[in-house]
Amino acid sequence: MEIAHAKAKDMDALIDELFLFSKLDLHKEPFYFRDVDLNALLSQVAEESEWSFEQANFEVIVPAEKLVVEADRDKLKRVLENLIQNSIKYMDKEQANIEIQLEKREMDAIITIHDNGMGISDAGQKAIFDRFYREEVSRNSATGGSGLGLSIAKQIVEEHGGEIWAVSELGVGTSVSIKLRCNRKVVDE
Repeated sequence: MEIAHAKAKDMDALIDELFLFSKLDLHKEPFYFRDVDLNALLSQVAEESEWSFEQANFEVIVPAEKLVVEADRDKLKRVLENLIQNSIKYMDKEQANIEIQLEKREMDAIITIHDNGMGISDAGQKAIFDRFYREEVSRNSATGGSGLGLSIAKQIVEEHGGEIWAVSELGVGTSVSIKLRCNRKVVDE
């Protein structure tokens, strides 16, 4: 019964991801843009992640200046949670260290999630945002996953007019960064 329940939950999650992916792909998923305080959002995501992943150390580095972007808060939060879940899922160290950093570069806000996990191959770094892509080492039932999470993250970030990319070194860790345009009226105040 437990195995059947687990498989049913996995199938339900896959169907949800496929449905969201197709709606994003067809530009049929509504976005609700409003001013979002990134400093507060990142602190909230880190705090919630600390409860979910007690085995990991989280550090949040945000500037004193409040950075605000026009975004769909829930969808942006989903992207950040997916990146953190991937950091934990592909962790090969006894102690997981995840750093969530926010910085301002000119008129852009850069969010970076660094981890000390297994890293991604050079070929994988070019393909991780492609639909259904999974690193060969992760193709096992222990980690699971549909290969859609980062593709969905990319679509959401691009709908925000932003960019997402990864830099990684095998055995050292991975950094995934998101660039979003700051809200000029708040930055200028």
